[in-house]
Amino acid sequence: MKGIYILGISSILLLTACSDKANEQPIGKEIEDNQNINMEGITIGYEYKWDNIERDLFSLDSQLNEEDYSNIKTFFNTFTLPEEGRLTPEDAKEYFPQDVESNSSYNFSDDEVYYKNYLVFDTNTNMALSTNIWGYDSNTFDPIKPFETQAVGLFMSIIEEINDRGYLSPTGEIVSEYTTLSTEEKKYLDDELFHATQQEGNKLPKGWGALQGVIDSIQLKLEYIEPYLKEYQELHTWSAETRQYLQVANSIGYQDYERAYQYIVAATINIDRMSQVLPGD
Repeated sequence: MKGIYILGISSILLLTACSDKANEQPIGKEIEDNQNINMEGITIGYEYKWDNIERDLFSLDSQLNEEDYSNIKTFFNTFTLPEEGRLTPEDAKEYFPQDVESNSSYNFSDDEVYYKNYLVFDTNTNMALSTNIWGYDSNTFDPIKPFETQAVGLFMSIIEEINDRGYLSPTGEIVSEYTTLSTEEKKYLDDELFHATQQEGNKLPKGWGALQGVIDSIQLKLEYIEPYLKEYQELHTWSAETRQYLQVANSIGYQDYERAYQYIVAATINIDRMSQVLPGD
């Protein structure tokens, strides 16, 4: 039976991605409307049991403190990748499909760790070298699923990718962080022509469409990785909390965009804080 990694959280929520870095786009551009969102309420996507029943769904207070992030940083720098399913660089070069981008993206050297489930990790950081959550086994056509601590390495890379890409602002510009809404941003948010994520004539959406794209994109990535983080309680709590912020923002919507914006900001603050404890940062 596998052990459960408990890094040191005081208040736990037991709550039950999409291109490689070479093709990076700002968060919010690649995802359109999320058809699974219930605008009449907050639909998490999984069944959750709340240990901390006193915590309001609409709370903006994070459950993770500085000690938690310090413990996470230590864990990120000390965990090991599984031995099961590893391939030597020579075997990986033959095993990996010859018609996929892996042959140009990977070095097939001792600097990388290769697995039979087609996931590849950096030897020094244990971070995944690809965050393509749509990957599949070319032999069975089954989705590629991380196992054991592979999930941690993939989680770290997803966070790095989200943070490094930046976010779309209501003016259609890429920003590294969200600040107080400007008069110009509010102008676009008030205009119903910019409520949708697909906007004729705009390469990047503006107004609420830009923020909706951010919500959908981040949620999709976290919904993918979160089920694999159940044994790592701080990471699972962080993911659930960050998605909760986004789902509240989505539920509020453009009708009260200033209030919804607070939750989007809270989610991106979580992402920034987690990115600060990644290996090498």
